[in-house]
Parts: sequence; structure tokens; C-alpha cells
Amino acid sequence: MKIQTLTYNGATGETTVSERDMTPEEVAQAEKLMPTESELVKQSIEQKLQEITDYDSSDSVNSFSINGVNMWLDFDERARIRVSIDAYKANGNTTMEKYFNGTPFSFPLEVWTQMLNMLEVYASEALNVTEKHKMDVSNLTTVQDVLSYNYKTGYPQKLSF
Repeated sequence: MKIQTLTYNGATGETTVSERDMTPEEVAQAEKLMPTESELVKQSIEQKLQEITDYDSSDSVNSFSINGVNMWLDFDERARIRVSIDAYKANGNTTMEKYFNGTPFSFPLEVWTQMLNMLEVYASEALNVTEKHKMDVSNLTTVQDVLSYNYKTGYPQKLSF
């Protein structure tokens, strides 16, 4: 193994590179610092799992459209809308208007319920895909397999109302 040394001369502004063979002690020290194949696989899996988590949280997965307006309703927002639907029904209303990103949407309560049911199924299926990708990546045994794993496949088709 070789060591390269860069030397900068402030007076002349020149940088020189020198190279020499490593001593046996330096080689042993470098080998101690180098991660094992197992450690590299573990690190690459951790990184890939984070990429999968980030992708799962992105608009690439978490979005749908109503009349061409893209949006996402997280679990809590979907639950709040269900409570609103029940309250509107209890008051004898048949339609409900909701604003999303400054745009009003008015539908019969049955339509709201159908959309939420479809969205809930979509969210559940998307989460299943994400969890399967995480399981698959966690079981990989080589850095190359981890790096080449495509976690952007298998997600359900986005909903459009």
C-alpha cells in the first residue's frame, strides 16, 4: 500500500505530491480502520432503509388528486374527516364542503366516505409495499445487492377522484 502526501508551499502557491510505501505498522493500522465486509453490508442496509423511509414519506407515495389537485391526508386528517362526516349525517346534512390547500371541495357524504375508504386501502397497501421492501433489504447479504435494490416498485396506482 502507498501513502500520498500533499505539501502546499504558501510562498509559491504550489502543491506537490509525494508517494511512499506504507510501513508494515501503517498497513496494520489502516486495516484496523477499514470496515469489514459485514460492516459495509450493515451500513449500506441502514442507508437503504433510510432511503425507503424517505421515499415512503414523499409525494411519490403519499399523494392523490381530486379534480386535478394533488394532496395527501395523513391518518389523523382522514380520521377527522370521518368524524365530520358522522356529525354532518347526525345533523341531517347530505353534503359537506372541505378546503384543501385553499381549494374548496363539496361532495355528498357518501362520496366522501367512498373516497376515504379507497384512500385508506391505498395507504394500507402502500405501507405493506414499504414494509416488504424494508424486509427484503434487511435480508440482503452483499453491498452490491443492497445498492442495486429498487425500492420504488410495487406501489399501488395513485388515486384520482
